[in-house]
Amino acid sequence: MDLFPPTLRPDAFKAAGIRISPVMGDNMEPTLRPHVDYVVCRPVSTYEGEGLYLADFAGYGFPQVHRVSSELCGGLKLANDNPHYRDQSVSREKFEAAVLAKVVADVKVRDERALHRLAAN
Repeated sequence: MDLFPPTLRPDAFKAAGIRISPVMGDNMEPTLRPHVDYVVCRPVSTYEGEGLYLADFAGYGFPQVHRVSSELCGGLKLANDNPHYRDQSVSREKFEAAVLAKVVADVKVRDERALHRLAAN
């Protein structure tokens, strides 16, 4: 058992396919705050097991993060951390039409101006 797993190399996130996306919408509050927190995502087009996914179910270009898990009936459960929103069930087909990426990490931004300057380069 490794109590101290190795850390990632400093250049680990320069890989193609990794994207940083702002959290939009308040459905994941208090875990992820809209327009303050960001998520590191890997583009996907299918369900790859339980986890957080970035998806645009409305089709308006307003992707939101959802906690997704499989259901016994074969569908998928979209859960929200904000208690003001109800969980939803969707078919895998509907999910695959809307999914954009799987979240691999969340980012608590300390200096948003510096982040925007990095993004401009």
